[in-house]
Amino acid sequence: MESHENCSWSRSFELVYHDPSPKYRGRTYFRDPENDLLTTEQRIAYVQAYADLLRQENDLGDDWLSSEVVSETEARQIVSQIKDRPLPRLRQVVPLRFWRWKLQGEEKDDWVEPGFDDSLWNEMEVPTVLDMGRAMLLRSQERIESSERVMIDIESIHDEYELWVNGQAVAHHEGYEPHTVDITSFVRAGQENTFAIRVAKKRGYQTGIAGSIQVVGTRSCFIEDVFVKPLEAEEGRPARLQINATVRNASCEGFAGELSVLFYRWFPEEDSAVAYEMPPVDLEIGPGQEMQLSRECAWSGAELWRPDRPRLYRFEAVLNSGSGEQIDDYVDTVGIRTIEQRAAKFYLNGRRFVLRSFGDNLGFAPGADSHSSVCPPDDWIVRDFLLARGANANCIRLHPWGYAERPGEHNELGFPEWDVPTDGTNYARFAEIADQVGICLIWVTRHWTLWGQGFREHYREDDMERLLAPSIKRVRNHPSIISYEGFNSIGITVSTGVLQAHLGSASTEDRWVDNLSPQEVETLAQLHVRRYIDFCSKFIRLVDEVDNSRLVCPDSKWGPPLMHDPQFPSTVQHEDMSVFTLTENVYWELHEYPGWYAEFSDMYDQRDRLLPDDRARAVFWSEFSAEAMPDWQRYQGLPWRNIWINHDRPNAAIETARLGRPLRALRDSEAHLSQAYQGLFFQQVSGFGRASGCEGMNYQLITDGLSRGMYHKGVCDLYRRAKLGYFAARMAYQPTVVTGMDGDFVLAEDDALHPVLINDDVERIGLQVQIHVEIKRLDGTQVDSTDINAAIDDSGIVKLADYRPRFPAAGLYQITYEVSPKD
Repeated sequence: MESHENCSWSRSFELVYHDPSPKYRGRTYFRDPENDLLTTEQRIAYVQAYADLLRQENDLGDDWLSSEVVSETEARQIVSQIKDRPLPRLRQVVPLRFWRWKLQGEEKDDWVEPGFDDSLWNEMEVPTVLDMGRAMLLRSQERIESSERVMIDIESIHDEYELWVNGQAVAHHEGYEPHTVDITSFVRAGQENTFAIRVAKKRGYQTGIAGSIQVVGTRSCFIEDVFVKPLEAEEGRPARLQINATVRNASCEGFAGELSVLFYRWFPEEDSAVAYEMPPVDLEIGPGQEMQLSRECAWSGAELWRPDRPRLYRFEAVLNSGSGEQIDDYVDTVGIRTIEQRAAKFYLNGRRFVLRSFGDNLGFAPGADSHSSVCPPDDWIVRDFLLARGANANCIRLHPWGYAERPGEHNELGFPEWDVPTDGTNYARFAEIADQVGICLIWVTRHWTLWGQGFREHYREDDMERLLAPSIKRVRNHPSIISYEGFNSIGITVSTGVLQAHLGSASTEDRWVDNLSPQEVETLAQLHVRRYIDFCSKFIRLVDEVDNSRLVCPDSKWGPPLMHDPQFPSTVQHEDMSVFTLTENVYWELHEYPGWYAEFSDMYDQRDRLLPDDRARAVFWSEFSAEAMPDWQRYQGLPWRNIWINHDRPNAAIETARLGRPLRALRDSEAHLSQAYQGLFFQQVSGFGRASGCEGMNYQLITDGLSRGMYHKGVCDLYRRAKLGYFAARMAYQPTVVTGMDGDFVLAEDDALHPVLINDDVERIGLQVQIHVEIKRLDGTQVDSTDINAAIDDSGIVKLADYRPRFPAAGLYQITYEVSPKD
C-alpha cells in the first residue's frame, strides 16, 4: 500500500468499540450515568488501549508517562533571541531593578535615609511579590542625571505603599494600577539617590513590586503616551493606522513645535532605515496644559504581524521645538495587525482566525506558584509558550491568581492553601515575549481574579474605572494581545447583604431566601440580571474608551443571554439585549466542563443551545478540561493525599464514578489511565467544538498549577513534562484534521462514522484534498480502508459522506485519518 505519511498534512486517530448488538444503535457515550451501556471493565480497557495508541503513535518508548517536549536548553536559546524594549535617545530612563528588602519589624524611622546600613537585608530583582501578609520595606539606590522633570514610572505595586526619596516623604498610593509619581524636587542631580518604599500590610493581599519600576527624566514639555492603532490590515493592501498621542506641557510658558512618528523594522531583524514616517503635526500647547492628537494614515508595504510571522516595528515619536531642536522622544514597539469579530466569526488581518488556546496560570516548580515572583523568569515564560505552540496552539489565555485569607500558610507540599483568589496581575513582559515568540494572548485585567466571594467583598465600581484605563494603556501597543477579559466566573453579582437590604430583611440565616415568596424570589432574580447587565455594559464602555481595536469579554463565564443563579429557582431571560450590541468585538464565552464537572452527553445534547446556527456573535469556549495525574514515579517521597478526587472538590463524585472506582495515584500502573482519559476528552471536545463552528477553544491548562498542588488539569506537569494528554492535544489541535465519531464510542451493526474535515489554515482554502481512512485492529492489522475526496471551503467545516466500516468481529478498533493535498 502506498504510504501517505510523507505528504500528509495531518494524521489523527480515534478508538471505537464495535458491537453488533442493537442496544448500541445511535450515540453511545463513553460514560453516561443515565444509560451506562459500557461496563467498568470495558471503559478501563478502552482507556488502556487509548494510552497504548498515544504512546505508539508518538514514539514515546518506555518512558512515556512524563516526556520532555521542550527542554530548558531550547527555551534559553529562544530567550537569547528575545529583545528588551528599546530605549529612547533623548529622555533619561534609569531602571530600578535591584532592591534590598525585609519584612517590617521594630525599625526606627531612619531606614529611609540615604546613609542607612541595609547590607544585612535581603536582595531581590523586581518584579517580585511575596505572600507574607506583613508590611514590607524596600530600598534601592541609583545615579540620576539632571532633567527638567523627573518621574518614577511604576507598572504595579501591591497594593498600598509610601515612597521616600533621599529621606523625604514623597507619595502615598493605594491601588496596583500603572501610575507615575513626580519626584523632580526630591532628586539630587548627578548624584546617587536613595529610594525607599514601605508596602503596607493588607489582609489577603500580596506585597511587593509587581512590574517594572524606573526613573524617567524629560524636558518640561514631553510626550506622555502614544498608541498606534491599526484600523485596517490585510495582506497585499495598504495598512490604515490611527496614531494617538498625548503631549503635556508642565512648564510655565507656552510651547509651539511639532510631533513626528517614525517606524523602523525591529524584529526579527533590525533596520536603521525608516520604514514609514507619519507626516509631522504642528502643536501649540499653553502652560500647564496637554494636547491630545489623533491622525489617520495609510502605510503601503507594511508587513503584518501574525503568529507564524511576528513582524514588529520600533516606533519613535519625537517632539521638536519651534527652532527644530529635538527635546523629547517616546519609544515603543508595535505590530501591524487587526483582530475583529464579524458575523459570528473571528478575523485576523481580514482572514478567518480560529483560536486554539491553552490557559496558563503560571504555576511553576519548584516555585510552585506566582506568589514568589509575579513575573516568572523569561525562560519559564518562553517554555510555556513553546509548549503551547508545539501542541499546535496559536493562543494563550493568561490566568494569574492571587490569594486571600491565610496569607503565608502553605500545606506540607509547599503549595499555597486553596482559598478565594483576589489580586493576581498580568505583567507586560508576558506580552513583550509573546509578540516575538508569535503567540496570541487573551489578556485579563488587573481586577480579573476578583471572582465569587472575592468579587462581592472587594469589587468597587469606582476602582474598576480608576484601574482599568491605565492598565490597558500600559499594554495596548502589543499585537499579541487580541482580547481583553475582565473577570473570571463572577456570574451574577449581587451579595446576600445587598439582596437582604433590597427586601428590608434582617435575617442572617444561610438559607434565608427559602422563606421568600415566589414574587420576592423573582424580584431578586431580576435584580441579579439587571446588575450583571449593568456591570458588563460598563466594562465594555470603559475598555472601548481606551482601546476598541480588540476583542472584549467582561466576564469569562458570560455567554448567550440566559442567566440564572442556582440559589434561586427562577431562570430569567435578559430583556435588555443592548449589552450584546455595544461593540462589534464583544463575543460569547462558554464555560462548560464536560469530562470534569459535566458529562460528554451534556455537550452533544445541548449543541443547539451552546452553538446555535443563528448566533449573532462568535462563540469562544473559554474553559474545558479533565484532570490527569503526573507520573507517580517522578513524585516518590512527596506526601500526596486524596489526589485523584482532589480534596472533595465538586468533581469528586464524577471522578469516583468515572471508571467505576477512584484511580489511586500511589499505584503507578494506573497513572496512565487518567492521562489517557484526559487526552481522550481533549480530542472529543475539541472535535465537537471545531466541527460545530466554535470560533475558538481554550483548554485549561497547559501545565499543572495551584489549588493545594493538586490542580491536575494541565497537559504538562509542574515541571513542564508532557503527559499523554499533551500528545492527544497536539493531534486534536492540528490546523487541518478529521473527526468522525461525533461522541459515539460504540458502533453497532447499522452505525456509521460521520467524518468532518476541519480546516483553520486559510492558505489551504479552495484546495482539493484526499482523506485516507484505515480501520485497524489494536495490533496494527488493517481490516478496512477507504479514500474520500473533498474540497476545503472558506467555512472551515466540510461534512463528508457517512462511512460504515466493515468489522470482522466485536472488539476495539483504531480508526486513523490522514489528510493530504490531492495532486
